Order: sequence, then structure tokens, then C-alpha cells
Amino acid sequence: MFAPFLSTSKISKNLLFFGIFFLLGFSGYGQDFISIDNLALSEGDASTTAFTFTVSVDGGGNAASNIGFTYNTANGTATLADSDYVAVSGGSGTISAGTSSTTLTVQVNGDTNVEGTENFFVNLSAPVNATITNGVGEGTITNDDSATITISNASVA
Repeated sequence: MFAPFLSTSKISKNLLFFGIFFLLGFSGYGQDFISIDNLALSEGDASTTAFTFTVSVDGGGNAASNIGFTYNTANGTATLADSDYVAVSGGSGTISAGTSSTTLTVQVNGDTNVEGTENFFVNLSAPVNATITNGVGEGTITNDDSATITISNASVA
């Protein structure tokens, strides 16, 4: 009764079909690959400076379907405690079908504090219809502040 379904050739074909289906279905086949870039700007002396990162489809192609992702910022040497930048938690982005990229913005707070070059990170996660190949963008806040020393004329009495 079950002999036609249990023949060696049928089992082999079914296993082969299942294996191909499994590999294609869970390997990201047919999905786009995305990455975020790095960015370096001066912070400015007041207000905020927009650090606009680009999330792109790898290889310069266009998205086959809408791609969604979540992003969050993380401290590097630039920190929230020092008010170096404005945190983003649970931000969402979309690369629309037929386009190659989208942008996301993190606000960096300007100041006149003399400090070295600092950095923070933007982490991509939870992709939809894509696989993340480079999910960490580095924002480098270059030093634009300087200190001055003034020496007045000295007199000898």
C-alpha cells in the first residue's frame, strides 16, 4: 500500500526537494544585502549638527522590495553623559522598492569645549526583506575647538 511512496528514488527526490527548499528559504536567497556608511563632521560651537548616515543596498543595485530595519545609537568616546549627541532608540528606516538607499539622521550637540575627536555608533538590526552585511556606522565628531593662552606684559618692580 505505501510502497509507491517509500521507494528509494521517491525518498531521494523528496529529500532533495526539501533540502533545496530549506536552503533557499532560510539562507536569505532572493533578499538584498544592506550596509550603513561611516561619517565624519565637525560638531560646531552651538545648536546641533545633523549627522546624516546612508543605508544602501550593497553593490549599487536597487531594492527588489521594501526593506525595513531598526536602528539605535551607542556611545563610543562621545557619550550621552557629556551631551555629545542625541540618542536614538528604536528608530526605523525603509529603503523603498526600486531605490538604492535611504538616510537616517543623528543630531550632534555643538559646544566650545576643547576636546579631542570623538565617535559614536549607529547599529542596524531587525531587517525585513534584507540581510545586514555591515550593521555598524561610525559617526566621528572631529575637533573644531581650540584653546588660547594670553600672556600679558610683565613688569619688574
